[in-house]
Amino acid sequence: MKKLSILFALVFFASTLPGCLGMVEGMRSRRLLAEEHEYLRDEETGILKGAEPFRIDGADTRKAVLLIHGFSGTPYDMRGLGEHLAAHGYTVYAPLLKGNGTSARDLAATGWRDWLESAETAYGELSAKYETVYVVGHSMGGDLAIKLAAEHETAGVVLLAPCIFYKGGYGPIPKEFAVRWLTYFMATDYIVKEMRNQTCEPAAADGRPTYRLYPITALRSFVELMGRTRAALPGVSEPVLVIQSMDDDLVSDDGPAYVLEHVSSTDRRAVWVDCAKHLVTLDGSKDEVYRETLEFVEGH
Repeated sequence: MKKLSILFALVFFASTLPGCLGMVEGMRSRRLLAEEHEYLRDEETGILKGAEPFRIDGADTRKAVLLIHGFSGTPYDMRGLGEHLAAHGYTVYAPLLKGNGTSARDLAATGWRDWLESAETAYGELSAKYETVYVVGHSMGGDLAIKLAAEHETAGVVLLAPCIFYKGGYGPIPKEFAVRWLTYFMATDYIVKEMRNQTCEPAAADGRPTYRLYPITALRSFVELMGRTRAALPGVSEPVLVIQSMDDDLVSDDGPAYVLEHVSSTDRRAVWVDCAKHLVTLDGSKDEVYRETLEFVEGH
């Protein structure tokens, strides 16, 4: 009887708390959606200022690097790394994944298949011209890089804080489970994104174009992609480099070891950096991230 009471209490908690939180989030999200029209953007494309895709042609006519940003991120997050690689002669291309860089409403209308299609299209454009293409992905972009490597003969993949597992949860409830299932009980379509303390380095994310909201349907699709990414790891036989911060506040510290254990690659290693949270390409660790990525490309 006691066990049934505890089970009932957990079910009640799981079904009522998200609803209460959702009402609060709903009020905040409606205000933030209304403010989106004030963002600086290109009048023709609707893309936020600084979020544009970019391509820089390098002197090397054989090698190119595909740079894939993360969930609700933009090519802005990859620009510094791209410019560093281009300065050493490599062509770089950072596409804008579908639904990102415009409006949270656009992201709400997309899912992991759309984001993968954007990455596939960009990879196809590079592989049609260059005999050697590396794929570098940040966060969810790392997940997409794994999917590409499992399905194509890439020259190698660099995974920057890939989202293999979320870090933490809500009490005894894992975050991945909560996003996938408990969000159905929330009385809102969006979750407000915490914008404070995104980086260890003060002002490292200043000017970064991003959404203030996470669409719940897109978050659920992201969680589905995480599961599919883990399942795809054995299909990756290319060289793999994983770079993650010891202070990452979003993804689990177990991710790099899980990747190295499950890929088929014999050339695989992980590098841990400090002075950074999840945005390793922008934070205090960025120079080390740039250097490690360049050495990987040069050495393979």
